[in-house]
Amino acid sequence: PTENGGGGKIIIDDYSPEDFYSAGGRFDFKKYVSTCKTLGMSPMGIVEMTRGCPFTCDFCSLNSKRMLLQVRTVTTVLREIRFLLESGVNYIHIIAPTFGLPPKESDLLLRAMAEIYESFPQAKFEVLTRSEIVTSKFALSLAQAGVVRCGVGMETMDKKLLASVNKKLSPENTELAAQALSANGIEVKFFHILFPGNFSEGTVRFFSKMSEAGVKFIVQSSFLRNLPGPNAKPRFLEQDQTIFVAGKDTKEQALEWMLSNLAFPSMDTGENNEPLRKKIQRELKAGKSLEKLFNINGDYIRLGEYAFEPGPLLPIYERVFNERK
Repeated sequence: PTENGGGGKIIIDDYSPEDFYSAGGRFDFKKYVSTCKTLGMSPMGIVEMTRGCPFTCDFCSLNSKRMLLQVRTVTTVLREIRFLLESGVNYIHIIAPTFGLPPKESDLLLRAMAEIYESFPQAKFEVLTRSEIVTSKFALSLAQAGVVRCGVGMETMDKKLLASVNKKLSPENTELAAQALSANGIEVKFFHILFPGNFSEGTVRFFSKMSEAGVKFIVQSSFLRNLPGPNAKPRFLEQDQTIFVAGKDTKEQALEWMLSNLAFPSMDTGENNEPLRKKIQRELKAGKSLEKLFNINGDYIRLGEYAFEPGPLLPIYERVFNERK
């Protein structure tokens, strides 16, 4: 890639997927995929449609203040999608922080994907977008194109916290988007941010509401991290958003993480602790104060018979050390 005027990288376009995936003929990509399947693995393809974002959310490294919005041609993206499907890769994640933008290119892509989906009914696509882009019509177009999961950057149900990171979005948009996607059989991936010193009871109750409404969703949480400057060399633990850092992150964040990821389907745990999940759900339905649901006692956090050590690493379910009857 070459430098652009803003100091970023120009997105590579108009390339041959055959040459790209075979390293110019030096690697048998299709044989590789076949071998993976023989070993019981299911390869996932990643196709980059856009890089950068037109919005200015402070927490995001792709925001317009840091990176220009660059778009690959629809022809290039479709050619790569078709090549992957023909090679036996049936699950494809289309990388675009705001899928649906630009509107014209996205509409052309979805129409062509719907045609490809007719030829490859085993294909499954995953995308990411902002909730205000998702209308009932857009959700239907996604489903017709074979999209099975759509990520939505919800961050939090707390309007003040959204404003603090320059996220111009109302929580109501997130609910409408989730309902539209779910009505069309698309799983919603809620991207959720944990803010230092804050416990968003509204966020947890929102997940509970979606669960009771039958919305199929999964939660992916992250700890808010300041973006490094161009010359910064941050330590891994200070930058990674998936890891709880004792002394940097707060117990309020740990509480919200546990309620969000233990009570509901989670990308972070992969664990289905039914007794604990049912207990939390009962407390939610009873309308109890969620911030007081867990008892902080020294270095441990407790919920009834369950005890958790909040650090130094998550997922916390791995720190469950005692279950008393």
